[in-house]
Amino acid sequence: MIDPDYAPRPGMGHLALHVESPEALREAYFELVDHGVVVLQAADHKSQQSVYFLDPDHNVLELCWERPNARELYLSGRGDEDTVLTFTRD
Repeated sequence: MIDPDYAPRPGMGHLALHVESPEALREAYFELVDHGVVVLQAADHKSQQSVYFLDPDHNVLELCWERPNARELYLSGRGDEDTVLTFTRD
């Protein structure tokens, strides 16, 4: 479920946690959705893929998988080329 009315609060922007593979990110996404967690966004940031969601206190958390060449992509100027990341169930 995506919350279009979410507005950021002052303070820490978000906390990012890494997962080991794109498959792990996909599995985590569906685990969140299946448990009714508010998912704010799923994005492909070129150097990494991310899922942003709210914890019970409405803090933003991010699960992300970095591509093997993420550092090179980031340093080369990934820009604002984010695209929507969609997941499908098997």
